[in-house]
Amino acid sequence: MFVVLGALSWHGPISAFVIVAKLITTVALGIDNPRIIRLLNFISLPCYLTYNIFMGSLSGMLSDSLAMASVVVGIVRLDILKQEKTAK
Repeated sequence: MFVVLGALSWHGPISAFVIVAKLITTVALGIDNPRIIRLLNFISLPCYLTYNIFMGSLSGMLSDSLAMASVVVGIVRLDILKQEKTAK
């Protein structure tokens, strides 16, 4: 459905970024593993950010930047540092 709607609202090749991001996010939200959700969001958010930069959406850029920072903090805190503590 996202591919069809993306094709209907096509603004050129830049629209592929938001279509891919939405597909990745949809898959991520259907997964029960929080670590995988964070990793998939880490992949999809730069796609949204790229789209918002090219479209000139300042609020979208700010929102995606804050979300990316949140995901990075989550990955470091819950995935990297937690693994180091359990390894000791």
